Amino acid sequence: MIVHMFGHDVGEGRVWITVDGRKETDRWTVQCLTKQGERHSMIQMDDCGIYESECSDVNEPAFSYWGENRCMTALFKHAKANGIELI
Repeated sequence: MIVHMFGHDVGEGRVWITVDGRKETDRWTVQCLTKQGERHSMIQMDDCGIYESECSDVNEPAFSYWGENRCMTALFKHAKANGIELI
């Protein structure tokens, strides 16, 4: 799996990565919700909305191909590297 991009939208309370897919031209998004702390965003790893509303639909292709664990491990790794606390 190659992570092509990391994104964070404080206003929407969301982080995401874009990963490669089945074909060379496929790009899939894996996203979860964040909580806003006093000074920074946080991800509650055991309850980050990956199966809620639009996150569920967005995550499905990557989860089906790469597996949920691999996708979330990559997302958490990039979030932490970009200053988002994992709780």
